[in-house]
Amino acid sequence: LVPYKDFLLGSQEVMFRDMDELVEIVNLCGGKQVSMYVYNSDAESIREVTMVPRTGWGGDGLIGADIRTGILHRIPAPRRSFQLSHQVPASPVPA
Repeated sequence: LVPYKDFLLGSQEVMFRDMDELVEIVNLCGGKQVSMYVYNSDAESIREVTMVPRTGWGGDGLIGADIRTGILHRIPAPRRSFQLSHQVPASPVPA
């Protein structure tokens, strides 16, 4: 995980709505592999990360990270614009 750039979104079972849901999943999966969806603000993309929550990471808690919530810790707005292309499928040619 990249400090100040990665945001934990959820697991395969639940998308995190608040800190309590994250804490619950991490505690339930202590010592076992869990896949998390992580948004990176530099790459502006989501990736799947597999981790094993446990003590001994060298940081706080089971994932060795300082986790923050609130208005100062929200996912930043995208820097690039997204364009949706609407393509109409070609009509089948009558035989």
